[in-house]
Amino acid sequence: ANHISVRRRIRGLTVKATGSYLGNTAAVVQDHENTYSAANKIGAGLGVYHLSGNSSDDNITFGEKLTLTFDQAVTITGIGLRSEGHNTTSWLGGATFLLNGVSTLLPANVGSIDGLSMTGTQFTFAYGGAHADQFYLSSVTAVAAVPEPETYALMVAGLAALGFVARRRKTLN
Repeated sequence: ANHISVRRRIRGLTVKATGSYLGNTAAVVQDHENTYSAANKIGAGLGVYHLSGNSSDDNITFGEKLTLTFDQAVTITGIGLRSEGHNTTSWLGGATFLLNGVSTLLPANVGSIDGLSMTGTQFTFAYGGAHADQFYLSSVTAVAAVPEPETYALMVAGLAALGFVARRRKTLN
């Protein structure tokens, strides 16, 4: 049976993947072939099935959309994408996809887009753009916007110092 959505909890962060086809609910799937990583048996990445019982279309193609929803704000710093051939070289030159509704070049020959700084709780990957081509979402690098304990300690110390300065000014006036 196809899963409508996939939910994962990684290092205290929960992400839910949902799929749609022309606005209707569709199944999110992990590519069913093992050819991308024989060691990990993971296939090419996440895709969307819009036809029940048809596993021939397991990537993101015409009318399909994959949405990742995090349980807290994150900053995405990089994404990995794979082509229909489970590699990074099968796209047509200048091939595009939609990232949060913006036409974005598919990363030919490298498979990743690094140096991103997209903050939010929801990110959408869809077929589209000027020269749309099908793809898989193979990885996401995200940093949770959760302060470290040291940050809290520094903030408390800063607030205490501000309070001391304000009190001192009051007694001097």
